[in-house]
Amino acid sequence: MNNQNNEMFENHKAEANGTNAMQNPNNIKEGKEEVFLRIYDVTQGLAKVLSPQVLGFQIDGVWHTSIEAFGKEYYFQNRLCAQKAGTTPFGRCNERVSMGMTDCSEEELVEFFEASKSMWVPENYHIIENNCNNFTDWLAQFLVNKGIPSHILELPRKLKDTEFFKNMMKSQF
Repeated sequence: MNNQNNEMFENHKAEANGTNAMQNPNNIKEGKEEVFLRIYDVTQGLAKVLSPQVLGFQIDGVWHTSIEAFGKEYYFQNRLCAQKAGTTPFGRCNERVSMGMTDCSEEELVEFFEASKSMWVPENYHIIENNCNNFTDWLAQFLVNKGIPSHILELPRKLKDTEFFKNMMKSQF
């Protein structure tokens, strides 16, 4: 998470907590909602089959992730997107993992998401350091105070050192 994102995250979290405390002086937990991590393999199984020959080691997929809460999926794909859960363009969800319960209301999530749109733009995208999984991790931290599984976040760094990836990146520029 870069400094600008981190500062916005902390400020918004503090504002949300302060708002809840003022509106709810007895600190009764309202609006508990289960949050899910949705994991998609953008290769639809090809990475698992071809990676030993292409990379020299096996990976189970090339992951795109989203956060599901309040019946919607939130994700980063050139811009921040939100749509009805299960209707994204990424095909069949490989895994849906409970991340826990959030104390945020749907309104707080939407407000945070909308306020985040200026930071998660195509110009800030980086295949290794600022991708869809980094956004999902950031949003999970906001909602449930824990990140997504490290093997998802670490995969791009693991791949960047392979000859295949280096050659692929050369052909892109």
